[in-house]
Amino acid sequence: MGDLVVWLTDVSARRMKAHSATSASPRGWLRPARYSAARRALELTAAFCDPFVTLPFDDVCVDAYASIRSDLRATGGMIGAGGIAAAGDLLVAATSVAHDLTLATGDTTEFARVPGLRFETWRT
Repeated sequence: MGDLVVWLTDVSARRMKAHSATSASPRGWLRPARYSAARRALELTAAFCDPFVTLPFDDVCVDAYASIRSDLRATGGMIGAGGIAAAGDLLVAATSVAHDLTLATGDTTEFARVPGLRFETWRT
């Protein structure tokens, strides 16, 4: 078996950082009393993301995104439950396809519908 290369999409890293900033506050607002908790959450998230290769969402990814989105719409709809989470899943899938990578996921039902996407099932 070859070397395992773990990577994050730019989209995934941004989502984790945004979530860590807003999770310290009940409605996503950073109140002064919770600012230090939010700052610490951002620091921990940055430390977690640091060892990974982060792939940009570039023009090649945009082309893959458009193609996948068009194919999914033609065959019955988008992946995911809708909303921001589904859009994020599509961006991650497009990045994987554009860079010819295998996506490790626990959500095989949705990602199996993405044309051209290679994936492996990883569950904890």
